[in-house]
Amino acid sequence: MSLRVAFPTNILQGEALVETARTLATTKGFAALNEALDALDDRLALRTYLDGYDLTVVDWLVWGSIRGNATFG
Repeated sequence: MSLRVAFPTNILQGEALVETARTLATTKGFAALNEALDALDDRLALRTYLDGYDLTVVDWLVWGSIRGNATFG
C-alpha cells in the first residue's frame, strides 16, 4: 500500500462523504451514530475505500470523525 493520498474522484460524492464525517463528529447518542455507521458499513460492503480505488482525504476524515466522537471515546 502506498502512502499517497488522493482526492475524491467524484466531487459531489466526496462532498456528501465530507458531510457524513461532519455528522459523525458531532452526533451524540448511540442510536443516531449506529444509523450513520450502518450506512457506511453498507457502502464499504463491496469496497475497500469510501471513494475510488485508493486511500483519499475522505477516508481519513471519516475515520477521524469516528475516532474523535465522544460517544466512542
